[in-house]
Amino acid sequence: MEKKEMKYSEAIAELEAITAKMQSPECDIDSLSALTSRALELLKICKEKLFKTDEEVRRCLETLSTPSTGHPTTQQPNNNKPNSTSVLSIWLRLDIYY
Repeated sequence: MEKKEMKYSEAIAELEAITAKMQSPECDIDSLSALTSRALELLKICKEKLFKTDEEVRRCLETLSTPSTGHPTTQQPNNNKPNSTSVLSIWLRLDIYY
């Protein structure tokens, strides 16, 4: 049976639920380890999706800035570090860790 790929919004929703459980006075030390492990898995999923989306956006922007000669008008190094307009940098500015 094929496992369904989790959507970004589903991962964020589950992370928010885990955060709420961790902040709850009912959260005991035994469940804290399992919650932390699951949160780490979800963060990895989100990070992968953000990097993939960021790269796709960069490619689209490169295509738009390429004249009919086939060469980009401006070359920007692709060092996988977010710039001020990347999807990743926008996400990192969000305060999801409250």
